[in-house]
Amino acid sequence: MPLASLDDYGVVFDYDDTGAPPGLTDYATLVIIHGIQFNNGIFFRLRHYAASNNLRLVLLNLREHGHSTPYSDDEVKILTASDLEPQVAFMKQRVKELAAFFAWYIQMENIPLKKEVNGRKTGGFSWVAWSGGNAFGISFFGLPEVIPEDQRQLIERYLRSYVMYDPAHPLVGAPVRSIDELYNVFFDPAIPAADKTPFGPYWVPKLVGKHSRSAQYAYDALSVAKLADLPPLLEFLGKLQTMPDPVELDLAPLNEIAEVSAVWRSFMPIIAIDASKFYEPALERAFTQGFNGEGSGRAYFPDVKFEYVGMMQSLPETVYSSYWVKRMLLQYKEQGTKTRELHYHLFRDAAHGWHWDEPEKVIRLFASIA
Repeated sequence: MPLASLDDYGVVFDYDDTGAPPGLTDYATLVIIHGIQFNNGIFFRLRHYAASNNLRLVLLNLREHGHSTPYSDDEVKILTASDLEPQVAFMKQRVKELAAFFAWYIQMENIPLKKEVNGRKTGGFSWVAWSGGNAFGISFFGLPEVIPEDQRQLIERYLRSYVMYDPAHPLVGAPVRSIDELYNVFFDPAIPAADKTPFGPYWVPKLVGKHSRSAQYAYDALSVAKLADLPPLLEFLGKLQTMPDPVELDLAPLNEIAEVSAVWRSFMPIIAIDASKFYEPALERAFTQGFNGEGSGRAYFPDVKFEYVGMMQSLPETVYSSYWVKRMLLQYKEQGTKTRELHYHLFRDAAHGWHWDEPEKVIRLFASIA
């Protein structure tokens, strides 16, 4: 895999690149980042379908994954401590690193500039963040002022959209629920500790398995157009299937692309940064900053649209995310709050690992919305 060496930060990013579709000059580029547990190999099945959909795929390994630079022990200590200020500084540094990668890649690969001709958008790039990877995207759009101005201006000329692909619930500002409010096998004291590890019987099935029995209920509940029609939160959570259906997928290939060492060393601590004090205001700012009239602040990346994608057969914690974001959007609507361009998509029959299970459908979705 190619490596991007960002000398200003002493960081190397490892990524996979399908290259430009043969004979095409108006293609769009998708930069996709993984979530917890897996490296960029979780998206390799998408590659076969990229060129036929006029797409170039860049599958980025975040730090601690693949051959990307690990975090130092001092950086990890910041994450595992309880002081929010250095944790925010930590995430600001990640924003700068990702901006540097985007700017480096644009210049190195000379990808087509984004443009629109007769209503058809071509060129540029879109960013897809899956699951826990949204910690980095929400930080990027919530803390954009830390990006050097020259890089920001360059990225704005190319970046088309940001796809929040079934995000983890703390990253949209949703509080962690008690085990009585939303059962989680990993919080159950009756489950042996050894069974709760990434090598245990629950971790991967929970991430990629289907939770089919409550999917229709969740889809209908979140398809309402008025805030008054949204069910109360605890009622909604109480009807979600909390353990997956028997897993039909072959898990052996998934084990080959697992990055277990990164789970507890850095990724879970990143997700565990205080949702109410960090991720919630960051997402609020990403949605609304600069779009709400005089006094609301400067708009960064004003032409970048957000696409929310929620899978209703996903693990209940990410279905919870879909509820939380739906409520935010309905509140904005009722309050007359202006936002950047936002679209909300639900898929009743898809699970958290949809791209692994049905890659052709997923790449077509990304091509249509990104």
